[in-house]
Amino acid sequence: MHAMVRAARAEARGGLVLLCSLAALVGRERAAGAQSRTFTFVNRCSETVWVGALGNPGKTIPNNGGWRLDPGASSSVGLPGGWAGRFWGRRGCSFDGNGNGTCATGDCGNRLQCGGAGGVPPTSLAEFTLNGSNNTDFYDVSLVDGYDFAISVQPVPANTSPGNPYQCGTPTCTNDLLATCPEELKKRVGGRVVACRSACEAFNTDYYCCRGAYGTPQTCQPSQWPVNYAAIFKRACPTQYSYAYDDQLSTFVCNNPNPNYTITFCPSGGAPPPPPPPPPDDGIQPGAWYTMTNQGNGLCVDDSGNRQVDGNPVVQWTCHNQENQQWQFVATGGGYYGVISRRAPWQTLDVTGGAGATGDGAKIQLWGWGPPGGANQQWKPVSLGGGRYKLIARHSGKCLDVPGQTTELGVQLQQWTCNGTVAQSFQLTRR
Repeated sequence: MHAMVRAARAEARGGLVLLCSLAALVGRERAAGAQSRTFTFVNRCSETVWVGALGNPGKTIPNNGGWRLDPGASSSVGLPGGWAGRFWGRRGCSFDGNGNGTCATGDCGNRLQCGGAGGVPPTSLAEFTLNGSNNTDFYDVSLVDGYDFAISVQPVPANTSPGNPYQCGTPTCTNDLLATCPEELKKRVGGRVVACRSACEAFNTDYYCCRGAYGTPQTCQPSQWPVNYAAIFKRACPTQYSYAYDDQLSTFVCNNPNPNYTITFCPSGGAPPPPPPPPPDDGIQPGAWYTMTNQGNGLCVDDSGNRQVDGNPVVQWTCHNQENQQWQFVATGGGYYGVISRRAPWQTLDVTGGAGATGDGAKIQLWGWGPPGGANQQWKPVSLGGGRYKLIARHSGKCLDVPGQTTELGVQLQQWTCNGTVAQSFQLTRR
């Protein structure tokens, strides 16, 4: 997937990136006469950053691909003038004396020195092609593969043009995207949010990945996605690439000539994001188990057949207060919850078909999860008074529903446009 996204972005930038690619192919010829450059890395984060580095095919791998950068520290590497490649930050790494280990983000073959391996998404990328067309440098910061660190890139010296902010300009983030990342895109390790995944990685659908019928700049339109995740990335980092066919103005150029570059992690500083808001006052008790009884027919939400398998239908059945009719609400943020089964606590109410299943009639099943789960596994309980709630699916905005208000036992529940009927009203009774 990583390679496909990269190819899509190259196509999206059209002639500009084509020139970059051609420059890389003839880079060896130009490198001989090009001035070497100094890349300085600055860590303003409140945590250690393990820098990852990768040269394009045939290009130098800086410092064999990786090194440690403590909070407040800086380091520099020298690279030939015709170099092309990328840098990224890795978070939460642990390595032994031989450089073997793992990272929570940007991992590259379980090694301190990546040695030619790229960073595993989600991770922010700083990309360069030096002495490209007309001896011009091309550079950008890409969030197409997700976000873990805010990164800025500054040419030094920077002979900027007042009328063109992309001439020797500094792409940077103005906010910490981890603080505004939608719940369904958050990557957590040990309960901590360590990265914000791309919508493509999170949902793997053609429209979010700009492939198939959505594989052109004309058809890949984030404004037409079920949720415009690209806009969320763009608001946080307005000068950086946010999806495969983002605007060409996220590529910066500099023909100073031969500037050096400073790459800063957490350019606004490393203060931790503000604490999450308190849970909503919706009456749901953390850790409690509930039965859910439909107001219209008095039947309970039931794990069909008392089974513990992915895909098992969630049906309505005569209430008997056994474990397969008991449910716990686990907060995932923003007033949404995963609704897990007491019989199978690693499974939750799931709209069949994933986050792209937004239509009326999509069936409800049990499916494995890990907090926060997919958007199709998150439900907002909205109080109707008297202990009754409607449950709204995060990905579709539709309600948990008894088809046709039927009283038949064993009927599989569904999502349906919220309509205020008793088929969508459930009494929550604590057990």
